Amino acid sequence: MRTRFIGFHGVVLALAMSAQAETPTEDESAKKDEALARLALEPEVVAKGEAVFKTMCFACHGMQLEGAAGPNLRDATWIHGSKPTDILNIINKGVSEKGMMAYELIYDEATREALVALILSAQEGLRNVRYEVHPPMPDPETELPRVGRDGALKSGRIEDALIDLSPAEMEEFSMAFRGDFIAPKSGVYEISGQAWKTHTAMWIDGEEVSRSSGKFRAKLELKAGTHEMEFAVQGMDRTPRTLQLDYDGPVTRNVALSRDSHQLLLTRRQEFTPVDHPLVVRTVLDGVPHESVAVGLPGGVHLALGRDGGIHAVWGGLFLDIGPNVSGRGRESAKVPRSWFHSPDSIRLLVDGEPASVRLREYEFGDGGVTFRFSGDGLDLTIDGFRVVEENQVAVDYEVGGADGASLALTLPARGAKVRGGDGEVREGRYLVGNRSRFTLVIGPDLAPGESGEEAEPGEIPDGEPEETEETGEIPAKKKETK
Repeated sequence: MRTRFIGFHGVVLALAMSAQAETPTEDESAKKDEALARLALEPEVVAKGEAVFKTMCFACHGMQLEGAAGPNLRDATWIHGSKPTDILNIINKGVSEKGMMAYELIYDEATREALVALILSAQEGLRNVRYEVHPPMPDPETELPRVGRDGALKSGRIEDALIDLSPAEMEEFSMAFRGDFIAPKSGVYEISGQAWKTHTAMWIDGEEVSRSSGKFRAKLELKAGTHEMEFAVQGMDRTPRTLQLDYDGPVTRNVALSRDSHQLLLTRRQEFTPVDHPLVVRTVLDGVPHESVAVGLPGGVHLALGRDGGIHAVWGGLFLDIGPNVSGRGRESAKVPRSWFHSPDSIRLLVDGEPASVRLREYEFGDGGVTFRFSGDGLDLTIDGFRVVEENQVAVDYEVGGADGASLALTLPARGAKVRGGDGEVREGRYLVGNRSRFTLVIGPDLAPGESGEEAEPGEIPDGEPEETEETGEIPAKKKETK
């Protein structure tokens, strides 16, 4: 199976289309919200959305919607609105500044609504959390307040549904919380936490599941659906108000239920490591042109590819460190490790001495690799065959079409690049493309600059022993591994 991704210019078209669309009334939006919510209860619709998500969306949002380069889609925090119609609108129009395409240009309405159904069905953790602040209880080991008890000094709603002790605004207090706990799948849920020098208690569906001082843990079997959760806490000796509270479930782990746990997650790094196939991450990358994509290869060599077809950075080792980004809602840019070369020392295609006016049209996974296609002004550019050929060397295949007699050249960095398989020549830091429109670029920090070779065929692995297939012994251009 091959999966296609439409290029960045599609977002512009989506915005033009949206300008012509009529804004729905409040009543129409409410009815649409109800219809989308009903779809989330239909297993076949959710399964359809899941199939699309695992081919198109997982690289940015995680295979379990837990967040990666893009935000978590399972929790209570939303950047562009949490109503089903809000989610559908983002899927339709995309978010161009974050590299998210407009999916209304790719999928029909039923498929896009299936994606919404999947996201709604995957919601988890706390919602609709209310709190009450009470005076300290005389015997907190045996009795703690519950929401609705007489004598509350203060009460309110927590908008992001994270249990938070800061509303108490006093040194000695007790607090009660009540909210909806959403279990996305039936199974074992282990809720644990720590609050130094405190007494705590927890109830699920009215049944006490934990009462402790300091550390606490509750392991219980829950059915998929919404459960009532209550939590109460009282500090001792005017201690600092900190509370770590999270859970591990059958789908995801380390889901924050308290603000302190959420803040802890913000400091964690999110590292991406390609294992058995290339990874493509569309996110903001430090130090490279806007809307570049990061291509990570299992052999430990990676590159940043621009929407103009330029290779703007190449590096080895760690693929990407997204930093405090998963729970940080995708606000921070990805940190590219120190590269062998970096923009503006980029590799670009030139037409008659000027940068080619091509833009990314689509990229496609298949046969164990990824293919990027660019076009513009009658020119077609294909970049594929990404592979690590030796330690600290990456090979990339180029194919150019539609030049109509124009002079084509590829700019080369000052060091660390060779061209193989073409019949052109290297001159003054450029590879002058000859009659053969397909050739291979090899990049590595230890390569002599500007070398071209006529003896290698496109797709061959240069400078080393060729890899052989088990069945035929032939040198493969790509590994055959359908994703």
